[in-house]
Amino acid sequence: RLARVHVLPRIGSIEVAKLRPADVEALTAAIIEAGRSPTTAVAARQLLRRALADAVRDGLAARNAAALARPPRRAARALVAGRDFLTPEQLRALLAACEVDDEVGPLVALAALTGMRLGEVLGLRWVDVDREAATVTVRGALVRDYDDRLVLAEPKTPRARRTIPLAPLALAALERQARLQAACRAAAGEAWQDRWGLVFTDPLGRPWPDWAVNHRFHRLLDRAGLPSIAFHGLRHSWASVALVAGVPMRVVAEVLGHASPAFTASVYAGVAPELPRAAVGALEGLLR
Repeated sequence: RLARVHVLPRIGSIEVAKLRPADVEALTAAIIEAGRSPTTAVAARQLLRRALADAVRDGLAARNAAALARPPRRAARALVAGRDFLTPEQLRALLAACEVDDEVGPLVALAALTGMRLGEVLGLRWVDVDREAATVTVRGALVRDYDDRLVLAEPKTPRARRTIPLAPLALAALERQARLQAACRAAAGEAWQDRWGLVFTDPLGRPWPDWAVNHRFHRLLDRAGLPSIAFHGLRHSWASVALVAGVPMRVVAEVLGHASPAFTASVYAGVAPELPRAAVGALEGLLR
């Protein structure tokens, strides 16, 4: 999609061997000027960088123009409640709505209660769920390959491979999903198509495509009278609630699969502005 929508229309006519770093910089600038986010421009450059690395290896180009190009600047963007994530009160309303939604209710509830990415939730298998220990282990994610097919891929980073403890509400959502899936399997009969043992599947056992989940997720938000946020906002919602509840930054980073607590702190610095004051209060109480 990046290549088709952004890269090829702008520099697709340039021969690989003649591509210059300035062409790549002009590409990323044009993407941002067209109203897309710097994140999209960065992703386009990264895509080119990987592809051109193969071109250099195969002798199709003498240098990697994307690697030599300056990356576009990504301005820090503060997360805002109601736009990027839900407040605790809104999250409670969403979880209540999930309990009566038979399509993606359990899926949304698990994402909201664990901070898992959408691809990680969609790629979760029953063998990754330990009901006795009340944990789920993230071992992969459902993504699209180069042929636009849904496949199970390795986690984004080594830290993304992690084990997450489950709250009772999350366990209840998984138990409900097991019952719903069993009913769908019985109704589908020989038409059942689950080949990976996924936790979340459509009525015929097939993996849910991300666009279908997003559509149903926004419909669920609308029915609950909640603001329209991206599905990734559930991850931000979990982190904000955890931080306000006093969960240490290191633990939040581990659950989210972030590279370091410092990165987590940089992302959520403005989510819970009372945290620095609480830290000052705790320090004074200790010294007194």
